[in-house]
Amino acid sequence: MTDMPTQLTTDFDVVLDRSDIAGALRLLAPHLARGCAEALFLPSSVPAGEDDADAEADSLASIKQAAERGYIPAT
Repeated sequence: MTDMPTQLTTDFDVVLDRSDIAGALRLLAPHLARGCAEALFLPSSVPAGEDDADAEADSLASIKQAAERGYIPAT
């Protein structure tokens, strides 16, 4: 694990630039399963399609987890 953005961030951004939110989240799935801090951080700015308050709380929780795991952009 690295504490700075990797190719995962680049790939995630490329998919998002195509407006493929579902594809971007699928890209993260195996990394999330391993508890990757970068993968926890990346979807924090992606609209979840939920109630705004719930989405914001989930986003902040993900950012906090990423920071706790040492991912510098989350701090």
